[in-house]
Amino acid sequence: MKSNGRSTPLINQSYNSWFKRSRFSRGQAAVILAVALPALLGSVAMGTDVAVLYYNWSILRKAVDAAVLAGAADLPNNPSGAATSARSFATQNGVRASDTVSVSVSGNDKSITMTATRTVPYYFGRVLGLKTTPVSATATAQIEPVGAARNLIPLGFDPPTAPTKYQI
Repeated sequence: MKSNGRSTPLINQSYNSWFKRSRFSRGQAAVILAVALPALLGSVAMGTDVAVLYYNWSILRKAVDAAVLAGAADLPNNPSGAATSARSFATQNGVRASDTVSVSVSGNDKSITMTATRTVPYYFGRVLGLKTTPVSATATAQIEPVGAARNLIPLGFDPPTAPTKYQI
């Protein structure tokens, strides 16, 4: 339909009546949001606290794994040096001074075990009365004889060993 050279859109009456609200349909979105908001915020809060716990556990796990591997390099000849080396590597790889660390070498001096425990605070869990929780990681490294390995290229030698020939 044209009037004065301008085009005016036609208004569909059924479309227009769809937007008319009754007095009972107002504010439904606000009610749904008010009901769903605590659940959404609770999910975000729980996800945040679980992520912080997982992050701290992964740091401990990596540090403890590296520490026992470093300590196992001193076994079986120097078990006390293995424990000292493991503690040193744990500190260098993310274990804090406030964390509880225990290192033990087996009776036959062929394995070393380390356990590290960290107390992690809750951020949003405090609303529910949660303050802290312990997170721990344990790792064990054991030395084993090679046995019947063939066609290996040695990556390192003990100082008294004098290699004469390499075979591939």
